[in-house]
Amino acid sequence: YGYGLNRYDIQTGKFSHYPHDPEIPGGLPESSVQSVIEDQAGNLWVSTYNWIALFDKQPATVKKKYPAENWPCSPLLDRTDPDILWYGTWGSGLLRFDTSDGDITYFTSSADNPDETISANLIINLYQDKTGMLFLLVRGNGMDRFDPATGKVVAKYRHSPNDSNTVSSDTIYQMYEDSRDRYWVC
Repeated sequence: YGYGLNRYDIQTGKFSHYPHDPEIPGGLPESSVQSVIEDQAGNLWVSTYNWIALFDKQPATVKKKYPAENWPCSPLLDRTDPDILWYGTWGSGLLRFDTSDGDITYFTSSADNPDETISANLIINLYQDKTGMLFLLVRGNGMDRFDPATGKVVAKYRHSPNDSNTVSSDTIYQMYEDSRDRYWVC
């Protein structure tokens, strides 16, 4: 944390470092890099505490940057739309980022509509199944199934100590869908 972005070259066994330096034009917007993902077009997207940045691998500079809130993390490429990246955040809910125009939309919890909004605004991981539904792993609040087409939560999965058919804990870190369409959650 706080040391920028690093690239490892397996051929040479060396690291290249790309720190935040306000004196360098095209440098990272902050040193607190949280995540990195490559989109289907080969673009590298880097998230920091307050930014999502398009990082050009050659000549290793930031081409564009977009303000974001609360540590966009756990990036996910949308299976149905190559221009969309999804991020969990540490306080601003679910973030939808359109790489074509830089538009950012937040989906947050709401006491006024708790059944159709996310359970809490701290999302530690995401998973998108084969149908395009998003599963949000919400810190301490189980798992929400979110429909990107409607922008609403369609199901919530929580632990109930009196029901052995519920998830065993409301703290979930990872999810996986196997070849037989079974969901594994831990």
